[in-house]
Amino acid sequence: MKEHIGETIGSKYITDVRGKARVVNGSEDFEKMVAGEIVVAKTIHPYQAPYLLKSKGIVVEEATRLQHASILAREVGIPCITIKDAVNIFKNGDTLLLKSQQGKVISLD
Repeated sequence: MKEHIGETIGSKYITDVRGKARVVNGSEDFEKMVAGEIVVAKTIHPYQAPYLLKSKGIVVEEATRLQHASILAREVGIPCITIKDAVNIFKNGDTLLLKSQQGKVISLD
């Protein structure tokens, strides 16, 4: 179990969220996404919003409260946490626990 501390952006989701990681480097990675996965990406773009509807949460490297990841997470009702170098830390299929209130992502594998 490894804990990574970042910052929760958007609204602070009340409960912890657990799911498998889906590392997204491009649109083709979203096509492989399964409902209930946690999106791990450098950033989020507006055209990716439909994919977030089936995501449990977002972990991004770059975002602020006014960028797309934060706004879309708020609209969809899922947590969004920034973690530096996230796409290199986490791998597809890693079990992640998002602790939004503390801004933590815990890798349970």
